[in-house]
Amino acid sequence: MTNPILNYPANWDYKLANKVANGCGPAGAKWKSWIIPDKILFVSVKIACRIHDFMYYTGVTMKDKKKADDTFLENMNALFDAQPWWSRPLNKMRRKLAHKYYLAVMYFGKSAFLEGKSGVNANVEPTEEQLKSPELKAFATNFVKFKKMEMSKLAA
Repeated sequence: MTNPILNYPANWDYKLANKVANGCGPAGAKWKSWIIPDKILFVSVKIACRIHDFMYYTGVTMKDKKKADDTFLENMNALFDAQPWWSRPLNKMRRKLAHKYYLAVMYFGKSAFLEGKSGVNANVEPTEEQLKSPELKAFATNFVKFKKMEMSKLAA
């Protein structure tokens, strides 16, 4: 079953997706739900993450990775746009946070994309240039601030 508002790849296979897609964040990481939640300001983006995981698994070229990353952002924004009118005032902030998810996969998703593909080195680390990028530093700073704010709201 597919969601009509989302962009699925032409080769989408629900059964295969269930085997290869884990949702948001790296597979098997126990800490991921705290750092990379499946919801952005009360909207589940798990299906967008699952489509992204599937596209990484089936992709072959770096062009496929770029397409997966772009589709990931498009799908998150489509999920926000589908929210009821009373929830839409949060969409500006949701889009900013979704863009941070996008930057994370764009900069750090290469090893996940290459994992299990023959003839390539899956142990690819970010370049020095990527690590020093102002966008990445802003992403990390803002993400930590957001998580602290979110945790304080839960504690209240």
